[in-house]
Amino acid sequence: SVDLSRGRDIFRFDTEGRHRKLDAFVGRNNDGYIYGVCVCVSKKDGRNELVLQTHFPSSSSLRPGYRQLGNLGQHFGPVFDCCLFKTRSSVDYVACLSGGEDCTGRLSIFQGASVAYSKQLPPQESCVRAVSASQLPASHTTLLVVGGGKLSVQFFLLRDLNSVSCESILDGVYVSQLGVGRIPTETSIDQRINAVKATPLQSLSGNSKHLVVVGDSSGSVTFFVVDESPDEPRFSIRGSQLAQLPRPALSIEVLAVAGRHLLMVGTTGGDICFWDLPLDEQSFDQSQISSKPICKVEAHQMGTNSISASVLEDGRGLGALVLVCSGGDDQSLTALRLRLPKTDQEDVSLEIATRSTIREASASAIKGVRIMSNNAIVSVGYSQRLGLWHLTPHGELEFLRSVPIDVADVNSLGIVSTSMDEAIAAVGGEGLEFVHIQHQT
Repeated sequence: SVDLSRGRDIFRFDTEGRHRKLDAFVGRNNDGYIYGVCVCVSKKDGRNELVLQTHFPSSSSLRPGYRQLGNLGQHFGPVFDCCLFKTRSSVDYVACLSGGEDCTGRLSIFQGASVAYSKQLPPQESCVRAVSASQLPASHTTLLVVGGGKLSVQFFLLRDLNSVSCESILDGVYVSQLGVGRIPTETSIDQRINAVKATPLQSLSGNSKHLVVVGDSSGSVTFFVVDESPDEPRFSIRGSQLAQLPRPALSIEVLAVAGRHLLMVGTTGGDICFWDLPLDEQSFDQSQISSKPICKVEAHQMGTNSISASVLEDGRGLGALVLVCSGGDDQSLTALRLRLPKTDQEDVSLEIATRSTIREASASAIKGVRIMSNNAIVSVGYSQRLGLWHLTPHGELEFLRSVPIDVADVNSLGIVSTSMDEAIAAVGGEGLEFVHIQHQT
């Protein structure tokens, strides 16, 4: 069933066979689309079996902990990636950076379910496959990164300079371009950036700098050190190749923990590779960084599409315990609890404390996994269901509930925590859908 006014699927149902009798209805209520499908399946013993699927969305008893905030069709084509972050001017505003097949990135700022600000970023030569945002503590700026086809990477700076004299809290929002990333490897028309992650760097000199890591379809992992306020304008920002993987990179996560940056890269082979990177920009000399991963984990049978990590215990320089969750093409969800050694140890290694894998966590490939601030885990995939999971004290994944998503052809998941037990999730695919999630620990 297709909504022609919005250009996206309302629902899909697999009849598991051809030439089968079926009936369906579709409508709307105050909470979204309602539909039902009934398929007649003829058995070999002569009996007929009726398979029924219904969907009656409700903001109360049928969908505990979820509230749909709305859908957006701001891109002329599928949305390949999205990320959410809070604006610096007010906690009432949430920003969404998205990129899609229409070769553009778009910055949207919401107040509740309403769009308060929307700006299309300069287009790229090819589609936008990955986006990321990074904020320094106590700063009114946000670094925006957009990457995609033909290994193109663009850097923008969001200045959130609201003052009490402004009539609107958004009067002080400005977006400017910092430069274009230059990949050191040879590029071809078939290569593209598949994943990007930006995170703040510590600076003793007081400069505002960020670490940006990108992974492409050739398996190359490249990092940039981006200065928010360079001494002179730089249109081209050169990157440094960290490693060349045997399989294409699909997902990237960077976590500041125990006096270091822990870099995680997921590949089409289902692996997650880990690197130990410096925390401050003074130590970020390519000669001091090993291209060899400190650890490699076979998280999935194929395609690690999404990675999310959080700190469970941080002993600073004394070691730490980290939670790493991933979703793959094999429909599985994996949660790893990893122990990190002290920062003064020469041979850095990771110890897997616990591992939990749900083999059939979804009816199809999982495309997005994110960890909430209370370590609840949210997942979404082609099955168009947003799932909520809990990690037990023993490190086991426990399914709590799920909710249908109206967006078809799901590609990405972004999330921002609004409190310890609440978050807003954005699902990107044939449009963008925003959902409010509440989960009591």
